[in-house]
Order: sequence, then structure tokens, then C-alpha cells
Amino acid sequence: MRIPEKLLHFIWRFRLFDQYNLQTLQKDVIKIQDVGHYNLNAGPDFLHAKIRIGNEEWNGHIELHVNDKAWYQHQHDKDKSYDNVILHVIWDGDEEVCRSDGSSVPTLCLKPLITSDLITKYEFIMGNSNAWIPCEKQIGDVEPLFVKQWLSRMTVERFHEKYDILIKQFTGYGCDFEKMAFVMLARAFGQKVNADTFQELAEIIPFTLIHKYRDDVMKSEALVLGIAGFLGESEVFEDRYAGNLHKEYQYLRKLHRLPEMDKSRWKFMRMRPYNFPTFRMAQLVSLYRQQEGLFSYIMELETLAELKSLVEKIKLSEFWERHYTLQKAAVQHSTKMGKLAARTLIINSIVQLLFLYGKYFDQEMYICKAMAWLEELEAESNSIVSKFAAIGVPALCAADSQALIHLKSHYCELKKCLDCQIGLQILKPIRS
Repeated sequence: MRIPEKLLHFIWRFRLFDQYNLQTLQKDVIKIQDVGHYNLNAGPDFLHAKIRIGNEEWNGHIELHVNDKAWYQHQHDKDKSYDNVILHVIWDGDEEVCRSDGSSVPTLCLKPLITSDLITKYEFIMGNSNAWIPCEKQIGDVEPLFVKQWLSRMTVERFHEKYDILIKQFTGYGCDFEKMAFVMLARAFGQKVNADTFQELAEIIPFTLIHKYRDDVMKSEALVLGIAGFLGESEVFEDRYAGNLHKEYQYLRKLHRLPEMDKSRWKFMRMRPYNFPTFRMAQLVSLYRQQEGLFSYIMELETLAELKSLVEKIKLSEFWERHYTLQKAAVQHSTKMGKLAARTLIINSIVQLLFLYGKYFDQEMYICKAMAWLEELEAESNSIVSKFAAIGVPALCAADSQALIHLKSHYCELKKCLDCQIGLQILKPIRS
């Protein structure tokens, strides 16, 4: 088979070859003391390696290719940045190559030094196109310690990836953490289906008015529901409470020259009534009404239990006990935030907000709190988490479930098995 150069990098990096019978093409004995640092930028593949060839010790760089001809195809023989290459490592070939000054580069051929077991495993995994993830039949056999360590890495990667997205938004909001918190919470209330629309709503609501009308439930709800497009001028409501909201919004709209979204953008189909955007908007308003200076209050909380209490005690007016929308009445129901919804809200907004704040101000305590709360929260329940559990990788907490979501989308689906520590454990030859 023709193996990819990245597999050669993987094999060299983790020394997955017979290291006791190494010779150059000229039959000089090689001893590897340090394979070098893997270079992801331009230049030789591994930097600052240390090897012994014959009786001489060499310090320099390592370049890897599938065959010897690639050195010249890439014109390394004309590039002075490759003059410090001390060893050319190839999969197959029988010719040494030259530097820009004409001197020969010692060459090591790896093909006879690698077990067929490694190549067979790699071929099977990469060719397993029908599998849910490439290693679904092997991952359950990997030591749980290695899996846990890699999941911890995935959790951190996911935090940093989200930070890169959030910091751009934060800058766009004038570095206002109160506004940022409002937008993040609103997006989380929208859940997956209405997340983007909720975010847009939060961005166009004048945030000063959220504070201004905090003590008035009618004005607060009218402000949010109206800007969302549910209290338009031509709307007619049979229920008195909804009618009063309509009147209140029309007054506020003219007073503050408020923007207004098209209500057709909100999705209601195929979702539980508790997740209807109108109902979630009322809960968002309630959360902000029950605690002045919500962002600062959240930052000062010391325990997850306190945070859960804040979120779970959301309670709406009597109108919402018999309505999920402004029009159609429903059977009486609770208006409290369920434990599952509260957990999702905390994971998708508050924990991320803590990390953003901690990293932005270089405050380790907030980063640690975000990590700790994610580890304390129960794992999410979704198709990805369930499937990983079925193949032997259960999520024991929310940090694990977030890690598995990241692993699936950023490694498994892209077949980046050679960049994955679980992939490394699977591909490593079995030592006798």
C-alpha cells in the first residue's frame, strides 16, 4: 500500500518501529536519542533531533517522505532551510539525497522496521467507511485511563474553541460583560433550534431597558416578546393579559423607537411546548427580574448548588401556567425551569461565560470554577453520548459529554486518528 506521509510522522514521533536494528542506506548504524519536536509550520518535519550515526553524534532536523524522490520534488536540495537536516527518513527507496551545498543526507528506510500489525490496523480503521467512528470496534479495549486523559484534553480544547468565537462577539459588544451574559443566556434559552434567532433578539434589545423595566413584569415581558415580533400592531388577542402586553409594547415601541423582528422566523414545529420560544422568553425575563446585576451575582457564586437554585426557581405569572404562546390556552402546567433544561442552560452559557471571563482577565479561579462545575454536572443525554456509551465509552459527567461531542466532530468525523491519543493506543504494536 501507499501510506500517507502523516502516518510516517506518527510512526516516527511515537517510535513505532524497530529501534534496535537501524542503519542508513550506506549501512552505518543509527542510534536515536531524541526524535525531535514535531513541527507543524514550514520547514523540516522534526526539529532539534539528536542521533548518533556510526561514531558521530548529530544534532539537527529530520525530514520524512514516503519515497526518496520527494526530496527533489519538493526542491529541498535548493532550500538552505533544509541544510540542517541530519537524517532523511523514508518509507521506501534506495537513494540518498543532497543538501543545497551538495553534501549527502544520511537516509533511513522505515518499511522493513514496521510491523504489519500497525499497517493492518491503520488500513482497517481508515477504510472502515460504514462505521459510526473509525475505531468503534477497538475503542472499548483502550485503557480507561488513556481515554479519560484524552477526554480531559478534549474538554479543554472545546473551551478554547468556544472562547475564540465568544471573544469576537464580546469585542463587538464593546467589551461589555453584562451585555455578553444577556446574549449568551438568551442563546441558551433558544436551545439548538432557535439559538441563532434568540441571539439576534438579545443583540437588538436595548440592554439598558432590561435594567430600566426590571421591576415591572408587564413592561419586561412586553419589551422582549414585542421586539421578537409577537406583539405586532395588527395582532389581536382574546386573553386580557396578552392584550395588555400588546398595549404596553405599542407604547414602549413608540417611546423608544424599538426594532422588531419578523415572528415567522421563530420555530415551533416538532418541539415540546416547554421549549416554545415565547415560553422561554418569559423565563429569560423572569431570570433577569429575580436578581439585580445578574452577571456580577453569577460571578460571585461559590457553589454549583447556588447556581442551580437560581435557575431552577424561575417562576412565571399565572398567565403562563395556562399558556405556552400568547394565543392558545393550554392545560395548566408548571412554569419552573426543569432540571434538564437548567443543566443545559448552565452548560451552554454560564460555564462558558465563566471561562471567557477568567481567560480574558487571566483569572485562574474562574477558569477552574468553570471546569469544576462542568465535572460536577451530570452528563448530557443525546445521540452522540448514547452511542459512545454503547461502544464502551460512557460519559460520567458533563465535562465528558462535552468532550465526546468535540471528539466526534473534530477528530472522528475527520478521521484525524493520527492526532488522537486513543488512535495512538489502538495503532501501537502489541509488545510481547
